[in-house]
Amino acid sequence: MRRLVVLALAGCAAKPAPVAVPVPVTSCTGNVSVDRDQIVVAGRWRGHPVRILLDTGAAMGGVSKSFALAHHLAPVGTGSAMGIGGKVFESDLYDLGPFQLGGGELDGTEFLAFDTDRYDLMIGTHELKTHAFELDIVKSSFCLAASPHPRATEPFRLEGDDNELPYITARVGDVELRHMVLDTGAALSTLREDLITRITYQLDSEHSVEDSVGERTNRVFVRVPEICVGATCMHEQVLALTDTVTTASIDGLVGVPFMVGRALVIDYPARKFGFY
Repeated sequence: MRRLVVLALAGCAAKPAPVAVPVPVTSCTGNVSVDRDQIVVAGRWRGHPVRILLDTGAAMGGVSKSFALAHHLAPVGTGSAMGIGGKVFESDLYDLGPFQLGGGELDGTEFLAFDTDRYDLMIGTHELKTHAFELDIVKSSFCLAASPHPRATEPFRLEGDDNELPYITARVGDVELRHMVLDTGAALSTLREDLITRITYQLDSEHSVEDSVGERTNRVFVRVPEICVGATCMHEQVLALTDTVTTASIDGLVGVPFMVGRALVIDYPARKFGFY
């Protein structure tokens, strides 16, 4: 997924956006699970059930190497990705064609291969940006939706040239941070370590964490009194500090812990989102 703890698929050339597919009226309940604090959605590909990591903090999608091998897929090229700590690695690209999830169909061209076997596919901003979607972890529900979405009221920005990510404004204590990434693939929320002197915090712990493609790194965790996105706030939150060298354009991630207990709407065409 990524540049930070979980931004891992961020290094390939830009691709044209897929054509939006009308979303049929269908039930999308019971298709979401949380695996080690990462959001996995049940979908289908060529009639096969697939487990798909939902990762708005990734620029593009990916496919498990073991899944590609099991289905005798041939690579169509190579691409690069940046994992945690700024490590860049090369991997094969695959063209999976269309796949179905959340009551609609998405495009699976140029998916970068990764080693993790916890899910079959990973989808990012490129696959989602012609849609709105609703995610409700409490109801185990993910559904593609039409834009404009009435519950998406807070603005976000897509930034990053070839590697577009959804940037939002968050408030940590009384400090406003305008370059936070809204990241459904982040198992934890993070903060760039050079910003820590601007906020009130307590040191919490230090331990090794794993990103979406299986890389591990040691992280220092801090506890902050409050983090808010729009009118939605959470108190006494634990954030992981991230490296200043590889993440200078990102203040941090608003990850899965902020989404537990509430529903999230992201409307990519309208550049708006909302919690409810």
